[in-house]
Amino acid sequence: TMLELFNEQGLLTEPAGALSIDALQDYRNDILRKTVVCILSGNNMDPTRYPDVQERAEIFYGNRKYIIVEVPNREGSFNDFLANCTTELGISITYMHYHERPNGDTQQVVLGINSNCQENMKKFELKLNRYGWVDITNQHNIGTLLK
Repeated sequence: TMLELFNEQGLLTEPAGALSIDALQDYRNDILRKTVVCILSGNNMDPTRYPDVQERAEIFYGNRKYIIVEVPNREGSFNDFLANCTTELGISITYMHYHERPNGDTQQVVLGINSNCQENMKKFELKLNRYGWVDITNQHNIGTLLK
């Protein structure tokens, strides 16, 4: 709701300030034909935090995920992974961390992925099944992992 208010109305609100607008959807039937006043506030919102709000909204709507994927430990394997899984589906890589392990058959890559189409995100997940992968989007330590 904060993101919608900002993008559509140019209103910068804090989370609690946008709550009254968000609640309208939940109480639609109860307030039908009644006068309702929603108070918007934004005094407690730092504009530099808006990229975090946007990212959380994309995660909420299922358009962004963070995953760990296993790719074969050979030259060109990550490029093959990208060609096989992302190109035709319009999946964007928004974050990548690759730590080379000199020994072993596979390498782990942490990826942030984004799509404007939830159906493509589901197709992407099906393609990922050819690889070992874990969805880490909702893990509590995701912020620490990505730094």
